[in-house]
Amino acid sequence: MNAAEHLLAPGHDGSVALICGSEAVTYAELRDRVARTAGWLQRGGVVPGDRVIVIGADSIAWVVAWLGAIWTGAVAVGLNPRLKGEELGEIFGETAARVCFADTDAAAAISTVSLQHPLKLIGLQSGAWDTGLALDAVQRRADEPAFWIYSSGTTGRAKAVVHAHRSVDGCIAFASGVLSAGAGDRFFATSRLFFAYSLANCLLAGLRLGASVILDSRWPDPDEVANVVAQTRPTLLFSVPTFYHQLLSCGASGRIAVAGVRAFVSAGESLPPQIGARWRETTGSALYSGYGMTETLALVLFRDSAAEESAAPAPLTDVRADPTESADQPVRLWFRHPSLALGYHRWPDLQKRNFAQGWCSAGDLFFPAGDRRWLFAGRDDSRAKVAGRWVSTTDLQQELAAELAALIQELAVVALSGAEGLIGMAVFAVPREDRENAARAAMDEQIIRLPAHRRPRWQYWLTAMPRTATGKLQVAQLKAIHAASLKL
Repeated sequence: MNAAEHLLAPGHDGSVALICGSEAVTYAELRDRVARTAGWLQRGGVVPGDRVIVIGADSIAWVVAWLGAIWTGAVAVGLNPRLKGEELGEIFGETAARVCFADTDAAAAISTVSLQHPLKLIGLQSGAWDTGLALDAVQRRADEPAFWIYSSGTTGRAKAVVHAHRSVDGCIAFASGVLSAGAGDRFFATSRLFFAYSLANCLLAGLRLGASVILDSRWPDPDEVANVVAQTRPTLLFSVPTFYHQLLSCGASGRIAVAGVRAFVSAGESLPPQIGARWRETTGSALYSGYGMTETLALVLFRDSAAEESAAPAPLTDVRADPTESADQPVRLWFRHPSLALGYHRWPDLQKRNFAQGWCSAGDLFFPAGDRRWLFAGRDDSRAKVAGRWVSTTDLQQELAAELAALIQELAVVALSGAEGLIGMAVFAVPREDRENAARAAMDEQIIRLPAHRRPRWQYWLTAMPRTATGKLQVAQLKAIHAASLKL
């Protein structure tokens, strides 16, 4: 099997596969360019199992290089083009990549990094590498590595999650089984291709179904995304709660509502109820809220945010729960899916903790809601005992955010230790423009109304929430702000 060959199997040759700005390629053209790129890589000394990095803005060339690496039997590694310095150097060292495709900006960042291994740097814009002799796809076992995806590093250093060639088949389960997607659809994701959510649910699912996949080379901006949607008319739109909030805040949601999108999907982080409700009120369309992990690649739980508070297993997903001593305590869920990763690259302890006999769990907690449905309760570190009583940071965060929505743009609650070692709640908030004084006063009023054990001990007012390039909250940075404040 070869995952790239599988995605580009004949059957839709004359249909448009990729659209990016004014450029478009058919499936036949894409398959030919990928095969020629693979031939160029093989002639350059790349052998099966070698890692090949692709780093740059989303583009057709990015997809060609990424698929070409897989076609030649190598392992494709797509990276965040905004990585710099020590973190970028660590990843290059870990991959031991022999070849890197990079756009101009990424190449400039790489030039400042001290590399541990010889590296051939190829310009993504050059185009010289996809015009030579084509190569027949190199066959690999279904369970051999095809690509790595680096996790977003919300709580620490990013980890390489290793996915097999077989993974691409399961990626269509949500799109086809829930969204009824097919070859006539046009997929668009606001997040970039190095993010597992976009890669799997937009690019891989779209190509596997013979649909058209829309790319945007610019970093996500609400107005620009609204323009892209208006011009390209996607039928399926995938984004994250933070970006849906931005679209609502700047008024771009109204333009998107009339652009022909038939289904909107939100994943990457938990969807706050108020964002789901505002999106439905503004656009007339409900958001599908999905849950997945870099480790599962595909979405494994989903709900229609207009109809249900609890989530059901996505197609092809098996779910089991860890045993619990109390019915009122959330449980850790484990998932089995055809797209499940092989594991992590050189994280043996975490591998043992999160992978077991074909099942995977990232440690997230859920309350059973009956009929095989589940309510998200947060991560395994989102509940803490304060004064001997359990407090859910997720519940407290949603409660405060709902009460203070008119004064606060974003809010996060984290359980942290004080200087004396006792656990308490810390609230981090970004006030709306020119509303900080009112927001502080309202926050104090809300906190004093809470039971003593739920009251945040610390308040931190920020100009912006620290987030990863994929929009996820960087809890590690919030913890660092707290530690610096208390001189811990």
